[in-house]
Order: sequence, then C-alpha cells, then structure tokens
Amino acid sequence: MIRCGRWAWRLLPRVCGTGFLVIAMGAAAEPTAPAEIVTWWQSPTQQAALAEIIKSFEATGFHWKTIDITGDMNAQTFVSAAIIANHPPAASQWIDGTLLDRLVRDNMLRTIRFPAWKTVLPPIIQDKLSTSDGYVAAPVSIRGRNWLWLNLKVFKQAGITIPSGWPHSWAELNATALQLQQAGFVPLVVGHEPWEQFLVLDDIVAGMGGLDFYQRALIDFDEDALSSPVMLASFDELYHLMPFMKVELPYDADDEAGRAVISGQAAMYMTGDWQKAGFEEAGMSLGRDFDCVPTPGSADFSLINVEMFVFPKTSDPTISDMQTALAKVAMDPDVQRDFNRIKGTTPVRLDIADTGFDKCSRWVMGHMRGGNRLSFGAHRSMSGPVAEAVSAAISTFISHKLTPEEGVTLLRRTVAANR
Repeated sequence: MIRCGRWAWRLLPRVCGTGFLVIAMGAAAEPTAPAEIVTWWQSPTQQAALAEIIKSFEATGFHWKTIDITGDMNAQTFVSAAIIANHPPAASQWIDGTLLDRLVRDNMLRTIRFPAWKTVLPPIIQDKLSTSDGYVAAPVSIRGRNWLWLNLKVFKQAGITIPSGWPHSWAELNATALQLQQAGFVPLVVGHEPWEQFLVLDDIVAGMGGLDFYQRALIDFDEDALSSPVMLASFDELYHLMPFMKVELPYDADDEAGRAVISGQAAMYMTGDWQKAGFEEAGMSLGRDFDCVPTPGSADFSLINVEMFVFPKTSDPTISDMQTALAKVAMDPDVQRDFNRIKGTTPVRLDIADTGFDKCSRWVMGHMRGGNRLSFGAHRSMSGPVAEAVSAAISTFISHKLTPEEGVTLLRRTVAANR
C-alpha cells in the first residue's frame, strides 16, 4: 500500500489518489539476484553507451537488470512511488532538479562516501551533490543546453555561408532566419511542448543578460531582474523571432521538431545536446551534414543538466554493495570517457582528456575548466508547478502573439502566483 503524506501528494499527483499502478520491485534477497536499475536511455546511441556501464558493473561480479521506462518524468515518478511503497530499485538514472532536491530533503536516498571525487568534480556539481555525509548520487554525464543545431544542407541550398563565430548576436540570427525564409525554408523549428518553447526564451535571456542575470531572473526570480530592461529586450527578441518559428505538432513522439531539422524541413533547432544522437542515428556527420553552435551571447558559458544514478536507502547489505559498485563504475575515468564519447555528452570529471570528443562536448569541457562557467538550466531548477506555469505562459505569449511588454507582465504575474 502506498502511503500518501503531504510530501507524496505534492510530488506524485499521478500516484496518490489517481489509480497509478506501482509495480513492486524485486527484493533481491539472494546474493545472486540482479541489481534492478531504472533507466530511460532508450535510443540506439543511448543503449550503446549504457552497455559500457553494464559491462563494467558486471565485471565486479554483480548482475544488471534494466527496468526500462519511457521518459524522465515517468521514470522519476515510478521510482519515487516505489520508494514510498518500500519496494525501490537498487538504483535509478536521475537528473538534477527539484525532484532530486526533494528526495534528498526527505531522506529517501543513501549517501555514498567517495572523498576523492571532490578533487575531480566541477564546483557546481560538487555543491549540488555533496552533503556532510557524502554524495547523494553518482554523476555520469553533463548535457549542454544552449545549442543551436543546424542542417548544413539547408543552408547550402539557401546559398548561405556560415562565417566563423556565427551568430555573433540575436540580430545576426534574425537576419539569417530572414534569408532562409526568403529562400523558401522554415528557419527555426520549435517543439510543441510548452517547456520546449520556454527553452527558446531561456536561451535568449542567458544570451542577452549573461549568467549572473540569467540566474537572478529565471532561477531566483528576482523581481528587479524580471522587470528589467534586459527582460523586456529578451521578450522583444522572442517577438521578432516568432515569424521565423514553426511549432511542430505532436504525432507519435516529442521528437517531431528534431525530425524536422534532420529531414531538412527546417534549418535550425534550438535545444540541448540530446539532439546530436538523432542526427548521427540518421547517418549524418557533425561538421559535414549538421553542426552545433552556441546560441547568441552564450559562447562563454554552458547551461547544463547533469545525469546521474541515485541509490534509494536499503537495509539489504547485498544491494548496498551493488550500489557502491555502481557508484564506482559511474565515476571510473575509463567508463566516463567511453560512455560519453558514445552518447555525445560530456564527462563530469575534470581530469578526462578531450581527445576523441566532438567539438560540442569539447566546448562544454572548456567551460568546466575555465573558471567554472556553468549554470544549471532554469527549467529543472523550478518546482514542477512553477515550471509548468512559466512554460505555459511562454507558450501563450507565442501562440497569442503578445507584445514584449505583455510578455514581461505575464511572466511576472505567473511567477508571483505560483512560487
């Protein structure tokens, strides 16, 4: 039976009182029982990368059993419910954000002690995952967020040459978008989900205001920042970009926007490095068929998410040993290198050489080592209700073609009503 206290009602609206089915995880009482690990890595590239972790984990003498769930929110909801029902998996893939913060605050996770990690993790990740008792998760990879993905064939067909360092400004991006539109192409594709549309404004705010302003405005929700000329200029840029944007409608996946730019229906897509694998799985080559460039104004920093494994508390010593083994594997330098090279992401360790990584990952690695020019993305730093409300507000701004002034007012009111 699931106990739905105040914490569970807030965190798991689909679990408590709505008939959500929780599948009890195996207790794994016997030493030979496999470790049940929840993941949402499902694409061919992700599966190939995960195989590196599984191989190294099973080399420690334990066996791995994947509990495969589609989508990060579904997986995190499932695992949170399983913890409450006292049938947790041995470990689960996770990602930074308020769901992690809440599991930590409510003492749901085991902390693991690896003092040497402190010397190899960027300060922002060290601060996020460490407590006085140890680490609340084993980080695996960094996902870069502030990328503009280009179909180079479309640019060539439009007769547009991309100069070094392009785009230097949002105005330059707008001018290129106009050229693409005049040549008969969709300049910029955007996903149908409100959070995907929020990411466009998210990138604009970071590029217009820089990291400090970005954090004050969209993470701290500082009223002066939300009311500032920089925020008005950000909405003004989004307003001027909207005529060049096509919002893809959903069919069978949230990847319709990615498919549009891969197929050449659109020239550009503003999203994170999870898009890279889609190009490569379609047989396209970075630098020849597609490219990644930082969104305007963000070349000096990276907005990131961190993928990790979390370890629910357990009284079973065998499961505890499995968790320790997986934590060691996840942070092993060779595993970090091989996993992230295959997956197209960035190792969390500072001591991994950038040899063999593509330019997108090397860009993020440079920001890790160059004065810690990293920030967690704003969307996952918001609580679920706030993120949904803010994303819906930006989606409304786009669909109703509001003025920049109306956009600033709508965002301020949305934040005030949902914080």
